[in-house]
Amino acid sequence: QLGLVDISTDMLTNAPSVSGTGDVISSVEMQPGVHAGMEGTPGFFVRGGNAGRNLIQLDEATLYNPSHLFEPVSIFNGAVIKRASLLKGGFPASYGDHVSSVLDIAMNDGSNEHFGGVVQAGSIVSGLTLYGPLKKKKASFLVSARRSMLDYLLQAFNVKSNYYSNYAFYDVNAKVNWQFSERDRILLSYYKGQDRNTFQDQPDDTTSITYGNKFGNEVFALRWNHLFSKRLFANTSVMYNNYYQLLSALQDDYFAQLYSGIRDINAKVDFYYYPSQAHRIKGGINFLRQQLFPATFSNKIPPSGNINNIKPDEIPEHLTARVAAYLSDEIRFNNRLNLYLGVRAPVFYSDSIRYTDIE
Repeated sequence: QLGLVDISTDMLTNAPSVSGTGDVISSVEMQPGVHAGMEGTPGFFVRGGNAGRNLIQLDEATLYNPSHLFEPVSIFNGAVIKRASLLKGGFPASYGDHVSSVLDIAMNDGSNEHFGGVVQAGSIVSGLTLYGPLKKKKASFLVSARRSMLDYLLQAFNVKSNYYSNYAFYDVNAKVNWQFSERDRILLSYYKGQDRNTFQDQPDDTTSITYGNKFGNEVFALRWNHLFSKRLFANTSVMYNNYYQLLSALQDDYFAQLYSGIRDINAKVDFYYYPSQAHRIKGGINFLRQQLFPATFSNKIPPSGNINNIKPDEIPEHLTARVAAYLSDEIRFNNRLNLYLGVRAPVFYSDSIRYTDIE
């Protein structure tokens, strides 16, 4: 496919990374047309677009701000990644909303024949991955967890310096793959990760500034693959993602807080029909319900010293929704000539806005 780069397992494991075990984002940033973000900022730029114009998916579920440590370590644990592909142009009709690139990442399914595991030990990140059969040759599982070691390393520096930091992050991945018939397969994926940090400049000084930062993703993805015949295949998916970021600052008698949250519910049905080996017709419908939770609060610290923190459940939500149907036809005439035709019809609406379009 034009503009598509498949990133092999060897590329993932051998790419230079701070964690020492390879990194998906590092592999992507080594591709032509891709530029790494500025130091300390997450994301990557594709052919002049900004980081927000990239669609990043893990087992079809959208992820936001996919990095730890403000960029050096991605949230994708190399021990659980099966494959990754980067689409830099010529987007199929099934994709919408993003104009720079699509990074599609799939987790390992585990093994339905034997048990195994991977131990990762390092000065930046350490972790453990386990996999094996739930039912021989029918169902498998994979569970992985990793945690940063930075807060332990920083303890020695905190004692001898005028600064304090306890930066730490963790990731948890899990997946179940169950083939309950010759024509049906169910896959359940889960991811949760979080970064947190408290930084204090000059802890012994009354004019010191204390910063707090916490952000993370939590994702569920449930997929059902069904084979109607040798020519017709369907994939039905339901995804949920909850992303949040909380920033806070404290100086003298004043404090400030900023909260931003995104909560997605995404459901879709895709059909694949193959009239021949060189001809594929694909169609489907997709529904996205998105809730946004922005809030900011600043004030003078009360005499009691108790600060009323922002409560996400009390933030007025901004709700939007989008329904999109699409149909595409791809024909391969020979090794040098392919024809692709696609149409997509999204309908976007919120409390006061509604519009439709044909792409």
